[in-house]
Parts: sequence; C-alpha cells; structure tokens
Amino acid sequence: MATIQQIAEEAGVSGTTVSRILNDVPGYTYAERTRSRVLEAARWLDYHPSPVARALVRRRTNVIAIAIREPDDPHYAIPLRRAHKMASAKGMTTTLVLPDSGMDLQALLQRGQADIGLLARGSLGNCESLEDALVASHQIVVVAGPRYTYPLPSGVRTAYWEEREGLRQGLEHLAELGHASVTYLQGHHSNRPKMELARQEAERIGLAFEAVGLNEPAPRLWEGAEMGRLVMEMRPRPTALFARTDEVAIGAIYAIYEAGLRVPEDISVMGHFDIPFAEFANPPLTTISTPFAECVEDVLQAALDALETGSREALVLENIRFPTRLVHRRSTAPPA
Repeated sequence: MATIQQIAEEAGVSGTTVSRILNDVPGYTYAERTRSRVLEAARWLDYHPSPVARALVRRRTNVIAIAIREPDDPHYAIPLRRAHKMASAKGMTTTLVLPDSGMDLQALLQRGQADIGLLARGSLGNCESLEDALVASHQIVVVAGPRYTYPLPSGVRTAYWEEREGLRQGLEHLAELGHASVTYLQGHHSNRPKMELARQEAERIGLAFEAVGLNEPAPRLWEGAEMGRLVMEMRPRPTALFARTDEVAIGAIYAIYEAGLRVPEDISVMGHFDIPFAEFANPPLTTISTPFAECVEDVLQAALDALETGSREALVLENIRFPTRLVHRRSTAPPA
C-alpha cells in the first residue's frame, strides 16, 4: 500500500503538503500545479486513504449519532436505512443513541464522539440544550420528526410534518365514506397528545369520537389486539376504527377476525405511518403516509453539506415542512 511519504517523493513536495491536499484540510491553499502533481502521484501509486488517519487529520470522528426512542418501531426502518446509506457515501458511520443505552445525544456531543447529531424522534421537543452541548466548530445538530402543538425547535435545522394534518386526512376519509362516528385506538395514556388532536379534528369535521386505551404500555400488535377485543364488546359496535399506528391497526384486525367479523365489510380499520408491511396486511391497510424518510434525508444532507465546509455556521437554519398523504387501500369502506 502506498504511503504519504512515497507520494511526496514522487511529487517532489513535503509529506505535510501531500497530507493537506489529499485530506482537503480547510485553511490551506496550494497552486494548481502542485495539487495536480500530488493527485497524479497518488493515482499512479494507487493510493487509498485510511479513514482513521483522515479523521485524525481533520480532527473529526466521522460519526453520525442518531437518537431514536423505539428501535423496534418499523416506522424508523426506511429513515435509518437512508441515513446509513448517506453516511456510507461520505465515508462516515452511524451509531444509534437509545433511551436505555446509558448515553444521551447531549453527552455524546459534549465528549466529542460525533460530528453530526440527528434527533429523529416520535415528537419534537426543545433542542437548545443540544446546541449548548456542541464542543467543536464543525459539530452540527439537526432534527426530524412530527409536530403536535408545541413550538418547533429554534436554532437547529428541522424537517417535520404536522400530525394534525394526517389525522384530519384520515378522519375526512372515513366521513366521506359515510361513517358518522370513529373509535380511536389510543393505547397507553402516554399517547394522549395525538389522541387529543384526533378528537379536535373529529369534532371539527362533525364525527362522533370515542377513544379506547390501555392501562399499561405493551408491544403495538398486542395493544391493537387487546383494544380490538374491547371494541368487540361495545354496543352499538363501532363502524370505523382509527389506530394510532399501523401495527395497532393490524392487531385490531386480528381481533375482529377472531370474533368472526370481516374488515371492511363489518368494520373499517385505518392505520397511521404507512410502515413497509402495511400494504401486505389482510386486507391491505388504509393508512396515513408520513414523510419520516424525507425529513431525515433533508436535514442530514444539509448537515453533511455544512460539514464539508468545516463549520456549522454554513447550515441554513430552516424549519422545512413535508406533507402527509392518505393511502387508500382495502381496509376501509362505507358502513354496512
């Protein structure tokens, strides 16, 4: 394997000059003739830079830390895959910061263990503390996720979607089909903010609204089945269910079939998020598609572009809104 010193001897320059040119170190400029000699020597000697050495020269970790709340949630699958692909294209790696890992994103940044911090959460809170945690001029924090009713983060690049918009689209769809009421499958009480938005939108549309919950958190498919069984005992039985996630909806469909009823002939069921296997449910699930992958791609690309300049000051601090979208499949129909 060719070395920096061999390239320096071939090009007739110092090893320091070769290192700075090959690693594109900010703050140093060289004549085009010198750069060409170095690059040509590197090509002729078939030089391949070491990612570790390049990171040391640039005083970077080449790490993107992604903070998520529920690593087993299929809603994160495509966004995380895109983030990893974007990182790999830049010679960087990704690491997940999980709630039970003993390390949070703020501490990781303060220890200088990441160049980019991506907060990809189920809800967007106040992120000023993350900005305070930055210790190097090139460190960057960006945020992606849904907005409920609280203000958007300030001082960071944010890409988001409005949960209210998606809930409205789903409820309007059920109303247009002719349903006069909707039963919302909330799950645990920690999911109450989303449920309250659904209630407000149902009242605005003119739909009667009722929510079903559980006392303890549980896996989402199990939650859906348990709430579906509770719905089966309700009189009169609801004609339409709107679940807080697609997994909850699929669990509810299982309970409906378990009771000898059919979807959508007896009860319409609607999900939220359009996870990868929603279209393969039985029947294929009507749902609200949320732009999580697009949000992650937007903020991460902006962060990578700013990192190339060597300063977070190059990051355009905008709040970018992406739309939600109704995906009508076969799990919803007019009431019997």
